[in-house]
Amino acid sequence: MKILQRLFQSEAMRAQPDAKEALDKMKALDKVQAVIEFTPDGRIVDANENFLKVMGFDSY
Repeated sequence: MKILQRLFQSEAMRAQPDAKEALDKMKALDKVQAVIEFTPDGRIVDANENFLKVMGFDSY
């Protein structure tokens, strides 16, 4: 999720209202869904608080 957020927060995207709306939607989903992000070869890149809680891990 953090990678996508950085993409949407770039200068070029910040100037576009559609990009801000997409970022706001992503932030809202991050609050209510358990999300984990992987590299193409299966390594974990990021996991949100909800995912960590569901899996029984402490937050990072």
